[in-house]
Amino acid sequence: MAENSTVIVELCSRCNKNPRAHGHDWCKSCKAEAERNYRDSAEKRAYLRGKEEMRRALAAAFLQIGGAGGFSQVEISNMIMQAPGPQWSDAQSN
Repeated sequence: MAENSTVIVELCSRCNKNPRAHGHDWCKSCKAEAERNYRDSAEKRAYLRGKEEMRRALAAAFLQIGGAGGFSQVEISNMIMQAPGPQWSDAQSN
């Protein structure tokens, strides 16, 4: 007796184009893109946290050394804290 078997392929719930990866709701390409985006954003957050901590450390160091070059340590500290610092795109090019 011949069975009429129909295979139902579930599509990716993100793009609705490709079949889902085994045991997942998304296809392989959507999963890879999401992992890349997560990794990039995690690196960016870590970089920005490090940049802010470095600025704070420099400001604290200048507060300890006293006046230099006609500026008081408070003025130097304020200049460091107000400086924009490098942007994420600058760090990517190095």
